[in-house]
Parts: sequence; C-alpha cells; structure tokens
Amino acid sequence: MPTPAVALYQALCDAEERSCDWLTPSEAPDLSLQWAARAAPECVPEEPFTRTRALLKRFSQGVLQGLYGRAEPHHLSPTCLPIHLVRASQLYGNEPVSLVPPGIDEGAPYAVMVGVVMPSTLDYVTTPIYEQLPGVLLHAVAFENLWRLESDYFRYSDMTLWGIGAWCLTVLLFMQQAKRRQHSPPRSKILMFLLWWLVITLAVLFLQGVFYSLMRVVPEGWLSLIAVIPLLREVVLRNEAATLQLKEKKIVTNKKAFTSEKTP
Repeated sequence: MPTPAVALYQALCDAEERSCDWLTPSEAPDLSLQWAARAAPECVPEEPFTRTRALLKRFSQGVLQGLYGRAEPHHLSPTCLPIHLVRASQLYGNEPVSLVPPGIDEGAPYAVMVGVVMPSTLDYVTTPIYEQLPGVLLHAVAFENLWRLESDYFRYSDMTLWGIGAWCLTVLLFMQQAKRRQHSPPRSKILMFLLWWLVITLAVLFLQGVFYSLMRVVPEGWLSLIAVIPLLREVVLRNEAATLQLKEKKIVTNKKAFTSEKTP
C-alpha cells in the first residue's frame, strides 16, 4: 500500500498526464526524507558569504552539542519549510488565503494535503533542523521531495552488513599497521597523526560524494561507524603493541631459562 505522499504524487502525475512508473510502490526503493528550507534571510540566506557563515556556525554548534551537550543549534521555524502552509482559519475572513501554491501556472494541477494537529495524540516528529513538527508535515515534506527531485529522490538503504564487513577489514589493516610499527616505529608521531586524520577526512568526503551524488543513497548509520574508527584504531594498535611486548618478554624469559639449564 503506497504512503500518502506516494499516492498523492501518483494522482498528480495522472492529472498532469505524465508517466511516473519509477514510483511503483512494489518496486520503488524507500524514500529517505531530506529536510530542506526555503531561501529567506530568516531561513537560508541567499548571499554565499552569509550562507557559508551560517552553515559553519550551525556545524560548530552541532559539534559542541554532540561532544559536550551544549550550544544546541538554533531550530528553524516551520514557516521555513518549502511547502505552502495554510491554516483553516486563514481560509475565511476578509482576505482569505489561496490554496494554490506560489509559482503555479493558472490552470495547472496541484496537490493539497489536509491534516489535523492534535497535541493530545502526541503525533509529532523530531527533525534535524526544525523543531518538533506535526506528523502531517512529515508526509508533506515527503511529497515535496518527490515533486522537487522526481525520480532522482534519495533512497534509503540499510548497509549494516556492509558496515560490519568494513569494520572487520579495518581491524585487520590496523593489526598489520601495528606489526609494522613495532619493527619500524614512525619518525614523527605528529606527522602520522595528521596524516591519519587527513585520510579519514578524505575517505568521509569521498564516500559522501559517492553515496549522495552518484548513487543517491542515504545509508543508515554509516557516519556513526566512521566516527568510531579513530577510537578503534587506538584500541587495536595499543592491544597489538601490548601483545607483541608480552610475546617478546616470553621469548626472552625462555632464552634465559634455556641458558641457565646449559650452564654447568
């Protein structure tokens, strides 16, 4: 059974007399919701410099919130949603608001999604950039994603097995690195530290580009797995170093015992 957003978009396709076979519910991949915002000074500034500064500020606040539980990023107002919101009270009065979204040509078909906000039902969803929103807006944003991106919408993908496999491969690589470091220690630990973080950063940017730009896939939880890799590296390297030291100590002890037995 199609979701409300899919059913509404298929009805719009029929009204516009165009084919939307790529959205067949039994065949189309699940949609990964992308929360966007319209261009406005109070939402997303249009000037490149102001927009970059706002993004950097939000990024730094997100890092502080994640690491120390403070400096929570500022939530956008629901009026910044890229959808045409009309309340029932706005349909009546001396100057009623039109249901036709801005930018729609006269006579062109459009979709209207009707919902009810009932706080007693606790039908609210948590979003990354907005405050908690009524559940009906979740379906409205899903429809907006289909209308704006069409067949190029972002797909949801569960890559848990791939993530576990990548972790196992990473552990093996770290174990090999620990053995090499035991025999030939790095000359500059600071240089190796910076090089390691550069590799991690480039790997994240590369995977981000492949998943989002080429495959249009949003894998579940892959950033969380990558975020723990630096800690995993330190744990593996320290464990391998301690294990090698114990082996060497055991070999030295056995040699001493063998030498004492040979001594007359």
